[in-house]
Amino acid sequence: MPLPSSVDRTTARSHGHDTPPEAIGLVRRAQAGDLEAFGELYRSQRLMVQRYLLSRMRRVRDWDTVPDLVQETFCEALADLANAHDNVRGWLFWHATCAFNRYEWSRRRHWRATYASRDAARIAAWRTRDWARIKRGRGAPGESSSVWTKRGTRSARGSGRRGPRAA
Repeated sequence: MPLPSSVDRTTARSHGHDTPPEAIGLVRRAQAGDLEAFGELYRSQRLMVQRYLLSRMRRVRDWDTVPDLVQETFCEALADLANAHDNVRGWLFWHATCAFNRYEWSRRRHWRATYASRDAARIAAWRTRDWARIKRGRGAPGESSSVWTKRGTRSARGSGRRGPRAA
């Protein structure tokens, strides 16, 4: 199928990005209401977006999330089809970056909530009279003292000796 006359074959190269002219034509057809063209755009650009997201996920190492982020990227792109421009790869990378950032923020919020709930008892005890118990190495009421003291501190204070115990 020939490209629409509105797409210039040199447009992609002259602006410094490497979007193939066929992708620009598919975006133009999808903007005109052809959903089959968007499906073809998905099939042609999915691996590129997936590789980009894999490179962004190399520190997180949550490879199972990548297909979900690819799907979210293309759902956002379909909703934002009216704002698409000639740099189709950049436009898709922008949507992929937004999807990745939302995932990363969610992951960080989860970790903060996990550690905040774990440390809440210690913070509450510090603010109350139980801080003296924790400082002496006895732990908070109902908690094991090994949670609140440094390794070896309690046994060294309790025995009155320093160094290893003789057999």
